Amino acid sequence: ANCLIRIINGYTLKENQDNALHYIEKCKHLLSSISQNRLADFYSAYLTYLIKYGSVQEIINIIAEYTHTISEFRTDWLTISNAYLRIQKYDEALSVLSRHTRGVDVNKDRKYYAIISEAYQNLGEYKKSLKAYEEYTILSDSIDYAVYTQDTKFVKERHLLELETIKERE
Repeated sequence: ANCLIRIINGYTLKENQDNALHYIEKCKHLLSSISQNRLADFYSAYLTYLIKYGSVQEIINIIAEYTHTISEFRTDWLTISNAYLRIQKYDEALSVLSRHTRGVDVNKDRKYYAIISEAYQNLGEYKKSLKAYEEYTILSDSIDYAVYTQDTKFVKERHLLELETIKERE
């Protein structure tokens, strides 16, 4: 089931709606026999698919099924909040974000602030939106800086190895 869920995510990201739906249907047949963790992953993948291709009612139905079936601690609140954004339920998007645990994953924290910013913007609360966007950019910049630093370190190390190789040949 884990591989099928990853395939759903891949096809959704590649905007291959037909194949993503095909694997969603395959996964549905396995739901009664998979663990709660895999089931949570399935609902998250399915909801991500619906955010892109589903109707408002489909999204509402899956959110209800997801939150009824999966424990609060295993639920992907960022994806649910993003789904509420998609169907223009901005207050609900903000409400479920309070259940998300921040500080565990910088990329998820960045998504958290992006969702907050968009929700507040659509609610006309521009100061709150701007503050959340500033947090988003701080996190984005720190991630970019970390990647740049790591890349620079790798280039320096590779250059030093090349210099050592040249010296050894002489």
